[in-house]
Amino acid sequence: MTYQASTPSTIPRSRESTAVLESSDHGTPAPSYPDVTMTPLMMTPAASVREGEPGDDVRLSLGGNINKLKPFHSLMDTEITLEFGDDLKEKRVVHEELLRSHSSAAAELFDKVKLLRERYSNADKMRKDLKELMIAQALNGTFDERAASKKALPLIIGVYEHYPFKVHRDRGQQSIDEAITEQVRRGHVTSAQTKTQLLKDIKDMDIRTRANVLNPSAILAVAKSLLTHLRSAKDIESRAALTNQAKAAAQGRYILPGFEPRVIGSLVQWLYFGARLSFDDAEHLYMLHLLAARLGISALAELCLCTLSSDAESEIRSAISRGLSLQQVLDFGSNQAEQNGVQAKPRDTSTQVIFTHVLTDAKPHERLVSLVTTTVAEHLDQSLWVTLAPLMNHSISMRLIQAMVDRQQVKSEQLDQLQRQHESALPEKKRARLSQHGTMELK
Repeated sequence: MTYQASTPSTIPRSRESTAVLESSDHGTPAPSYPDVTMTPLMMTPAASVREGEPGDDVRLSLGGNINKLKPFHSLMDTEITLEFGDDLKEKRVVHEELLRSHSSAAAELFDKVKLLRERYSNADKMRKDLKELMIAQALNGTFDERAASKKALPLIIGVYEHYPFKVHRDRGQQSIDEAITEQVRRGHVTSAQTKTQLLKDIKDMDIRTRANVLNPSAILAVAKSLLTHLRSAKDIESRAALTNQAKAAAQGRYILPGFEPRVIGSLVQWLYFGARLSFDDAEHLYMLHLLAARLGISALAELCLCTLSSDAESEIRSAISRGLSLQQVLDFGSNQAEQNGVQAKPRDTSTQVIFTHVLTDAKPHERLVSLVTTTVAEHLDQSLWVTLAPLMNHSISMRLIQAMVDRQQVKSEQLDQLQRQHESALPEKKRARLSQHGTMELK
């Protein structure tokens, strides 16, 4: 049995591809699936995804012995929030267990941050316990300060001695010390000592003794001040997670800047409804490939890559057989936006999308790079080189030239001319940067 991606059908503004198992025996028909369209799950807010019931047709690609699988709900008990979009304001909830089942990288990451996650959980509990007490004080007109202060006192001491993050614990201790001193200065104490003497003595007292000299209203004032500090600590850790994958995972988050809602929606549909692939156009599919690679979901990344490559190869073969040039297939010459240094945006066809990303992205997939360099080397003409030169980075330029030399498409004496044409087409800043690092030599 071989695992292949079927040739995707094409309709206006909608592309769908289904992964199927095909028999290696000639003449055996491949099983068919109904067309896949955008589902409500892909457009549902995070809370709805969290609360939704699974349908009867939900299929999980979990691998292993199917008899050992737990009931559906026991598999789905840990929520992870995907934060995406240019400003990270978009959110969608998925389940850690599904990410683990499809991505060994995700499983390793979540295992790695297990202890850190426990620390965040403890910190959240301390903050929430204090918050509930403060909310009760604010909303209850017959609030019992004495009873509340007895609840607040162990919470204050707990943060002072056991807050799980040292840097925030140190700052919290300072905040508590200053708040206690301020309450003593105001005379909000139960001690018979004079204010001056008490201010002098509390410096040598431990936290329990110092807190117990305060009257109930003073204890609650310290608790309120401490809650402000804990909220600040939470915000600091939340911002730190934007650039720290381990912190984000420990907080139950995945930070995915730059991905559109439709791409995240396709990921969610694939995770929850089996190995089905739904996308609008080639750019959508390419970004889904990047997302899957980012999350370490190799099966989805490979499916996207195979579909893109297969479509592009079919488009190129069909065009060449009809007498079209590669320039016409790419259609870059009439569609690139060069004004103000703006590069061409990816087009709708797989060929155009692949070429644009390979020529401009920092680290395109090697299989796509090979497809581009081989195709260009086989079908290059002077006008196409002039068109591509301003779009491609230096590394891709050198690989293209090398591929042409290997196929004897150009002679060695033409190399300098091609390289100069590429460099002259680059913006001034890129040319300056290239001259600083020197010219890459061909093999």
